[in-house]
Amino acid sequence: MENSPIKIEYHYHNHVDTAEILSLLNIIKLQNHKLMALIDDLKTQVADLKHQTTDLQASVDAEQAQIQALLDSNAQVVTDLNTQIATLQAQVAAGATPEQLQEVIDGLTSVKDSISTTKADIEGTVQ
Repeated sequence: MENSPIKIEYHYHNHVDTAEILSLLNIIKLQNHKLMALIDDLKTQVADLKHQTTDLQASVDAEQAQIQALLDSNAQVVTDLNTQIATLQAQVAAGATPEQLQEVIDGLTSVKDSISTTKADIEGTVQ
C-alpha cells in the first residue's frame, strides 16, 4: 500500500433532468427581469429626486434673493428715516418755518409708505 497510487472516485449521474434545469433557468430569468425592472424604477426615482432637488434649490435661491432685497430695502428705509429725524431735529433747534416742517412731514410720510410697502413684501414672502 505504501507505493500504491491514490485512487479518486468520481460519481457521474447519467440521468440529467433537463426539464428541472429549464424550470430553474426560467425562474432565474424571471427573477433577473424583475430585478432589472426594479433597477430601472429606482433609476427613474433617483432622476426624479435629482430634478426635485434642483427645483428646490432654485426656489431656495429665489427666496434668498427676495429676502436680501427686502433687507436692502429695509436698510434704505432706516437710512431715510434717520435722515428725516436729523433734519427735523436741526429744524426744531433752528426754529423751523411751517414750510420746513411740512417738508419733514412729507419726508416722514414717504418713509411711512416705504415701511408699509416693505411690510407687505415681507408678509408676501413669509406666506
